[in-house]
Amino acid sequence: MDSEPTILGYYRIVKNNRKLLIYFVGIPVIITMIGSLLSHKIYESTASILPPEDTMNSGNTSALSRLSSEYSSLLPGLAETSSPSDIINAMLKSDRMAQDIINNFNLKERYKQKYRIYMKRKLAKNTDISISKENVISITVLDTDPQIAADIANFYVSNLDKMNAELELSSSNPIVRILDVAYPAERKTKPRIKLNMFLAAFFSTTIFICYIFSKEYLKKLREP
Repeated sequence: MDSEPTILGYYRIVKNNRKLLIYFVGIPVIITMIGSLLSHKIYESTASILPPEDTMNSGNTSALSRLSSEYSSLLPGLAETSSPSDIINAMLKSDRMAQDIINNFNLKERYKQKYRIYMKRKLAKNTDISISKENVISITVLDTDPQIAADIANFYVSNLDKMNAELELSSSNPIVRILDVAYPAERKTKPRIKLNMFLAAFFSTTIFICYIFSKEYLKKLREP
């Protein structure tokens, strides 16, 4: 009757396949490191704002109706829950805001995209807009140029006043209170080379272990 596998037995299996281990783990780690070093450095900048102290013009039903119609795909039921935070969030994520950013920063050339729909998608991918429990709205922008990332994040904030003037949603001027201005990042956000190499080593080692023990198990099954 075969003896139960032991830690020493597992070690011997790994030792007997140590050359294969180099290929399974070493090559993916090296490829990951080279790929990370050659990839574009990505920088992140964040601007933080607070909604106005007074509420949006509750009597301006026509403006709210226009806003609800225009942004219904972004925030369903906006007219019923038209808090300042919801409206500002919708304005930040609107097509109008995206168009202004595309034009102001010449994203056609920067993103190397021919059609505006793809420019908007890439801008949306590079932008994260979130609202905290404390009602702080954060606009985080990623870009290969730290100054551009900061400029776009700040433009989101400054362009709100122009949109507010057109839609007449709030008597506040400016429409939001700036908590933190976006500054150019001093360090890159991506790629995280050490983390990428660790993940490559972890997953390739896992695959290696599964492979050699499965191979050993099938080998024993074939033995008479």
